[in-house]
Amino acid sequence: MALVQHEESVYVTCSDALDDYGYVLSLQSSGNAHKCTNTELPIGIALTSTKDPITGTAQSDQKVAIVRRGVAYVKLDDANSSISPGDLVGVSSTAGYVDKLTVDTTDAESLWSSLRKAVGIALESKSANAGGKIKVLLLLGGV
Repeated sequence: MALVQHEESVYVTCSDALDDYGYVLSLQSSGNAHKCTNTELPIGIALTSTKDPITGTAQSDQKVAIVRRGVAYVKLDDANSSISPGDLVGVSSTAGYVDKLTVDTTDAESLWSSLRKAVGIALESKSANAGGKIKVLLLLGGV
């Protein structure tokens, strides 16, 4: 189940082939979405894959539904840190995935740099290196 509860989804063209739902996406300068890297601002979670319904092969440059608010299952990095309910999760070093977010409070610039990577709040526990998906209260568009 990709989605538990949400406000509303929108459709965007995704330049990456998505084999599953739950990827964190960001916008390219072309206006298309792609798997978000840890240097980009996340804009939404993919609620659908880009798999061809006949061949089952994920294709690039396809429309995907994304959501920014609500509760959704998000792809968790296979090398994730241990996560507890209430922990912030953000874009990991693996494009399209999340991990526990470490917030740097050294100064205002570091704090902003950390928080702009936030995807949401974990609603369930995950042990270290669990991977898979995690249930998240989405905070995209502001922390």
